[in-house]
Amino acid sequence: MSAWHPRRVADRVGSLRFPMPEPLPRRAAVAVLLSFQGEPEVLLMKRVDREGDPWSGQISLPGGRYEAEDRDLLATAIRETEEEVGIDLARSASHAGPLEPFVARARGKVLPMDISPHVFLAETRPVAVPGEEADDAF
Repeated sequence: MSAWHPRRVADRVGSLRFPMPEPLPRRAAVAVLLSFQGEPEVLLMKRVDREGDPWSGQISLPGGRYEAEDRDLLATAIRETEEEVGIDLARSASHAGPLEPFVARARGKVLPMDISPHVFLAETRPVAVPGEEADDAF
């Protein structure tokens, strides 16, 4: 079985354990969506150019800020992915688990926000339809 076999990736991500840092004032989550048709692929997007947005025009994983209506940061990653690239992760992928949160940086500056990545696995490449916040998804 290849190191990139979906089951092996899910087992490895699911077994990760790390200390949870003290939350920063702002929290966010991103989706690391891996699809498996031959070699594994990861979904990226190009953010829309917006004045005042620290991530304007950057290539990124889909995701964004935690909102009060989000049950948790996993829900944030799922909601933001659907808003930004039109993919409903709850229906088209399985959640393998979280990765270690990290402190946000934009254009070389450290920001008072932690970002929680969540790994999702899809057997086939989902069709991405960029929303208002994305110029492109690939």
